[in-house]
Amino acid sequence: MPLTPKVPDNQAPAAASPMKTLSGDAEKLRLTLTGRNPTLSQATALGRTFEVKKLGVDSARKSLRFIVHRCEIVDAGLRVTLPSGEARSIPFAGIVGVVARLLPLDPPWDGALILDVVPSVDVSPEPVRIFATTVVGYAAIPGGASASRLDNTRRLVAFLQEKCPAAVLDEPTQEFMRGPKGPLRFASMTQFIEYDISYH
Repeated sequence: MPLTPKVPDNQAPAAASPMKTLSGDAEKLRLTLTGRNPTLSQATALGRTFEVKKLGVDSARKSLRFIVHRCEIVDAGLRVTLPSGEARSIPFAGIVGVVARLLPLDPPWDGALILDVVPSVDVSPEPVRIFATTVVGYAAIPGGASASRLDNTRRLVAFLQEKCPAAVLDEPTQEFMRGPKGPLRFASMTQFIEYDISYH
């Protein structure tokens, strides 16, 4: 059965209540990513070890799941390379969702842009997450690459919508695609985790 991406509602999310907590693995992940648990330098959540080192974008990359090292745009779809060196082919017909968001402004996230390309589960067990450190072949998009990463990402979203007409783009992602503003921002890492944990 195809994976249906659980994307945030089409309204701007309200800031998370400071008293709000998550449960189980999600709460461990929240405490670690936000640096609010002074007894933990690491926490294992969702089968992965997260290390919090406030050293900018590289630290953010190491702390987030699903980030791919390289994303090539080929005739049939996307060819992605994971940090482990494993390569996966994602056909355009197998893409079921696209979500563009900005992370919170707090370090080490610094408002970084993420683009999640969600394949069906029979194609890949996890989304393709494009981050600032991902090498993307934007030159393969008609019109070539732009000097602006924001513009390149916007054009990639529009390209994927054209190539994958059945894929779901939530309203904030569609607004970003239409421009000129950036994507919707997660108000807090708790809010991001609530979104992120929907990908199992």
